[in-house]
Amino acid sequence: HRDARIFVERSEADLELVTPLPVPRAVAWEYHINPRKRLRWQPDARGIEARPNAAGRAGVGWESHCDHGAYTLVQRAVDWRPFDYLTLESSLIVRGPVKLPRIRTTFEFAEDGPTRCVVSTRVQARERGFFDRMKIPLAAAVFRRQFRAHYKILAQVLAEDSAEWREKSEATGA
Repeated sequence: HRDARIFVERSEADLELVTPLPVPRAVAWEYHINPRKRLRWQPDARGIEARPNAAGRAGVGWESHCDHGAYTLVQRAVDWRPFDYLTLESSLIVRGPVKLPRIRTTFEFAEDGPTRCVVSTRVQARERGFFDRMKIPLAAAVFRRQFRAHYKILAQVLAEDSAEWREKSEATGA
């Protein structure tokens, strides 16, 4: 049902990262779903492929396949509310003996004035058995380090792109 929300709340998250970005939330959204843009701020990815949903569009059912060499991260949109939030179900295809739990991630985009936004990234492990729960703190630490590194690069990319957009608009008198 389209109106059913699939959203990781702060109280349900095994990890939350809150990141201010120097762009409106529609721009931040685009940098989260566009494969070419994501490759610029996720340097550990060898390749990212976006696959449209059954209707041939981005939205619920859209998938992202992100090749990281030792593993492929497959993300499927289960809730898609531009430019408010995006919820992805993720699984890792690991080339090796380690099996990591499936995760659900909500990226929430909140305005912070006309030219800024805050992205709240909330991750929840989907398997909650005894051994799975033992792995969550380690996985959260790894994800936190990776997300922080990625978002630091994203802030730099957005600052560079914003300066370029301003220069172009000043040059054209827009």
